[in-house]
Amino acid sequence: DDVFLINSDGIIIRIKAGEVSRLGRTTQGVRIMRVQEESIIVTMAKAIREEEVDLEEAENGTPEQEAPKDDQLTLEVE
Repeated sequence: DDVFLINSDGIIIRIKAGEVSRLGRTTQGVRIMRVQEESIIVTMAKAIREEEVDLEEAENGTPEQEAPKDDQLTLEVE
């Protein structure tokens, strides 16, 4: 999964969720994005990878599963 941070200047940061440390130095937290003094983080979203799968009817009328196509990203805004 990936995490997106977007600030009020329109700057977007994308980072793999697994690369974010749970604790920073001396438990002060973890900084992912630096913002200007007048800017703020406006949203955070998590992108989940899903495989797109199509079903086709086989000649005998039973569904047959195709090979998965390209990965697809779904954003969940928190």
